[in-house]
Amino acid sequence: MNIFARELNAILAQHGKDLSSLYTLRSETFHIFPNKVTRLRRSLTRDITATLNSEELELLQKWVPLDAEGKELLRLRAALVAEAVRHLLSGRIERDKANAIGETVFQLLLGREPEQMLHLRDELLKSIRGGPRPPYLYDDTRQEDASPTPSTEETPPNPIEEALETAIAACEQGLLWLEVARGTDEPLARLGYFAQAKTLLHQARSLAINAPAETHGTPEQQQWLAMIEQALADETAPSS
Repeated sequence: MNIFARELNAILAQHGKDLSSLYTLRSETFHIFPNKVTRLRRSLTRDITATLNSEELELLQKWVPLDAEGKELLRLRAALVAEAVRHLLSGRIERDKANAIGETVFQLLLGREPEQMLHLRDELLKSIRGGPRPPYLYDDTRQEDASPTPSTEETPPNPIEEALETAIAACEQGLLWLEVARGTDEPLARLGYFAQAKTLLHQARSLAINAPAETHGTPEQQQWLAMIEQALADETAPSS
């Protein structure tokens, strides 16, 4: 399951909303593309990734609104980084191990007490070295405020979306690394993440343009191309 989508769904539930509510999330000048919302919902039950970018998180913060202390936004940003780790590893190691490492990274980023941090670090090292899969580690707040298990009911497969899946996956990976870059302070690492994002977004654009003929000119193709162009236009690597 997509760590970011799971945490976003849980936070929205605390405010009487769910991922479907995002279809109506818009301002006078900005909105979330419906296809992205659909993919977020699907990622609760499928092994695909989907996230929100900085502008969408800012709009979300004002629209919900998220808690004034910033804890919910911090949780979402931690989930975004953890999802990047999980998704990166899922294509390289066993899926369960990648999921476990992603979950542990998520908990580490939430800023626990020193003893708990050490324990989580040890669990992370065990997972990397091939030890037993650590249990899912909830924090105290999540235990108290646990939202209902998300519905496994999915939107019926869209044949056009299925035909565009390779391009969409590259786009989502590019958007994910773009957000990781924006949240990274270390200059060289940030430049590397931006370069990775740019490469993936250019690949996604090429794949979308050269997708099967039945996708050409469809609203789905146009929406994903618009998202890609928007990301490429916004993506400017900082000076080192």
